[in-house]
Amino acid sequence: METSEEPPRSGENVVAGLVSTGKWMGVVSGTFTLVLWVMHCFDLSASLDYDKRDFFNDVNARGWRKGLFSLDSEVFWDAWTPFIMGMMSLLMHTERFQMPVFTSNWCRFGFWHAAVCLFANLGYNGIAGLVVGAFTALTALIAFLLVCFHRGPAHLFTDTGKPIHPFYAWFILHDARGNNRLRSANSRQNGKTPGSVQERFPPKRAFPATPAVNADLQDTPATTDALPETPKPDTRAEDTKEEAKEPPAEA
Repeated sequence: METSEEPPRSGENVVAGLVSTGKWMGVVSGTFTLVLWVMHCFDLSASLDYDKRDFFNDVNARGWRKGLFSLDSEVFWDAWTPFIMGMMSLLMHTERFQMPVFTSNWCRFGFWHAAVCLFANLGYNGIAGLVVGAFTALTALIAFLLVCFHRGPAHLFTDTGKPIHPFYAWFILHDARGNNRLRSANSRQNGKTPGSVQERFPPKRAFPATPAVNADLQDTPATTDALPETPKPDTRAEDTKEEAKEPPAEA
C-alpha cells in the first residue's frame, strides 16, 4: 500500500527561511571580508625601522606609511577598504549601530553586498578573494530575489523571521518525495507492492528450537552395564545331611 504524502508546506515558511538565510549570509560575508583583510595585511608587511647613525632620518616612509598606516588616498583605500566594508556588514545587524540606508529593504541590502563583492573582495589575495567574492555575490543575488517576496528590513536585530530549518526542510521534503516516487516505480517494475509491511519489516529468521533437558533424559536409553550375578550356594547337600540325622519314625 502506497504511503500518503504529507501536505506541502505553506509558502510563508519557505519565504521566512529564505529571509533568515539571506540575513545570516550577510553576517558570514562580512566575517569573511574581515578575514580577507587580515590576510592582505600580512601581504603588505608593514614594519618599523630606525637608523642608528641619524636620529632624524626618515626610514619608515615605505615600510610603514606607504605600506599600511597612511591617509594617502592611494594607500588608505587600497589597504583599508576590506576592513571598513567588512565591519559595516557586521555592525548593520546590531541594534546599536543601525544602518537603515542599507538594511531598510532588500534592494538596498543587495546593492550593498554587490559593492562589497566588487570593491572589497575581488582582487584581494588571489583565489581567496575570488571565493569570498563569489559568496558575497550569492548573498546579493538572494537579496535581489527577496525583493519580490519580502518587504521587511534586512537586519537581524528586530526581525529575525522564523528559523532557517523550514527553508531547508522544504527541500528535504521534496527530495524525500522524489525518492518515494522512484522507489514506487521500481517496486512496480519488480512486481512488488511499494510500502508494504513485509517490505519495510521483513520477518525474522526462524531458528530451530533447543530440546529440553528432561526430554533428552527421557529419550536417551539407559546405558548401564549389567553387573555379574553372584553364584548362589548349593544347599542340597546340607539338606540331605539333616534328613539323615533325623531318627526314623516309629512303627
